[in-house]
Amino acid sequence: MRLDLRLDDPAARVTSIGAVIGLCASLLYAILCDFLVGALTDERIRMTVDAPPASFITAPFTDDRGGINPDVLAAVARHLPNSPRLYLNLGQYERYEEDWSAAEFHTKRAIDLSPYDYRPLLLLSTIQENRDHLQAAEESVRAALKLAPGNLEAHWQLGALLLRKGNLAGSLEEFHAAASGCDI
Repeated sequence: MRLDLRLDDPAARVTSIGAVIGLCASLLYAILCDFLVGALTDERIRMTVDAPPASFITAPFTDDRGGINPDVLAAVARHLPNSPRLYLNLGQYERYEEDWSAAEFHTKRAIDLSPYDYRPLLLLSTIQENRDHLQAAEESVRAALKLAPGNLEAHWQLGALLLRKGNLAGSLEEFHAAASGCDI
């Protein structure tokens, strides 16, 4: 297929060149943002506030410490507010730090940004269970199972939650699904 555009008018030429440059710039911006988020959320690369510029490129070759710095993630999240990967990593870090309200906030933000990913729902269920909101935790893990019905971790987590709530029959069914490695 061939498309011939007659751009005899100088204004049409300038407009078309501007449109192509604008499209290329927006694609480059999206690619660079995705690369930056990927580099900052990689657990094998240790990022600190006082790190030299572009150290996320050289760190895998020169640094053996590993780990994610939550201060760097929080700073980047302010500039890239639409990255579910950043918010999920912040939620996981705050869960380990037992900052339950911040972990729940960031995890819910990850769910809002990526509603078809089951991982933030499982994390939210864990956070809610630790805050003794057992009914909400059960709803979250069941929502995760709707998105990923064959996920063994979700079945196991639901079984443990049902056992904690006193539902032995339901928990045995979920444990059986997790142990057998297949969907119910």
